[in-house]
Amino acid sequence: MATAPAAPPHADGLAHPAQPGHQPAHGTGPLRSAASGFAAGALAGQQIVVGFGSTGGWQTLAWAVAEAAVTGGRLSVWHVCPPDSLLGRAGRGVPMRTLELAAPALSRAVAAARQRLGEHRVDLVVQSGRIGATLLRAAEDADLLVVGAPEQLGWAERRSTTHQVVTHASGPVIVVRPTVTPVKGPFNGNVVIGVDGSEPAAAALEYGFRYAAAHRRPVTAVHVGAHTSGDLWLDDATNEPHLAMEPADLALLHTELDLWHRRYPQVPVRRAVFAGTALQGLLRAASGARLLVVGNRGRSAAMRLVLGSVSHGAVDHAPCPVAVVPAGAGKRVLP
Repeated sequence: MATAPAAPPHADGLAHPAQPGHQPAHGTGPLRSAASGFAAGALAGQQIVVGFGSTGGWQTLAWAVAEAAVTGGRLSVWHVCPPDSLLGRAGRGVPMRTLELAAPALSRAVAAARQRLGEHRVDLVVQSGRIGATLLRAAEDADLLVVGAPEQLGWAERRSTTHQVVTHASGPVIVVRPTVTPVKGPFNGNVVIGVDGSEPAAAALEYGFRYAAAHRRPVTAVHVGAHTSGDLWLDDATNEPHLAMEPADLALLHTELDLWHRRYPQVPVRRAVFAGTALQGLLRAASGARLLVVGNRGRSAAMRLVLGSVSHGAVDHAPCPVAVVPAGAGKRVLP
């Protein structure tokens, strides 16, 4: 499915739905060339799709607008509505006055986004249909999909739109949680990346380093060790451990980080080994973080049941925005 047209979609006073077969203004896929998108070694000019829902929609859009402002990206705001709704019945073109009447919060949020980024960089797409399937099709022609956190938690809610897109998206997905009281943690403002030596973790490292470079943030790579009795971390700049023991798990982190540390020498790096289960350790490390980045192991039900609970648990419980990067995403195009 296409994204919105390159021209300002409201130039004629209408908010237009997507046009079949239309290609986005920048490239043709999540990792389309070594000169654009996050495959370029930065996030410059990325195409961002953001879903605007009823709960926390303005916070999700605010995160996407801030990301587009930093990276110079283009934003497509998607609002999926029931076919029998006022917006759904409007057909191909929704007059802005109808949008203001039927969805005033969306109208105001899009107006604010256009004021900050410029009208030519913010498209609005209104379409009826199933939310998850529609956002997944929209994200096929984008670098990044941004959605809100699940409204309810637990395995019973794993059929939510958020979990559907996290499971099936072909590119990175950012899950934005509602604003909560700021918390402090060991890595405040860092980009925290879960590392376990797997292919999904390698994709998470690639995206995490590129995000950190674009936002000038330090990286903390966290491995949760099954035989570790306590949490410790090592500042690569000083090479000084914060505890007087250096477990073998640090060797894994050194190996996994070597490539990305050399490609992004300007990004400060910490290596951390935390105790407990993978999810518990990552949630502790993510306290106060700018972003938690985790890999997604696959789409099959069996794989999600056995191995995929970390990414889905992070989506449900992380105290900060979460980037979920699918396995193999970083290997399609390397810088």
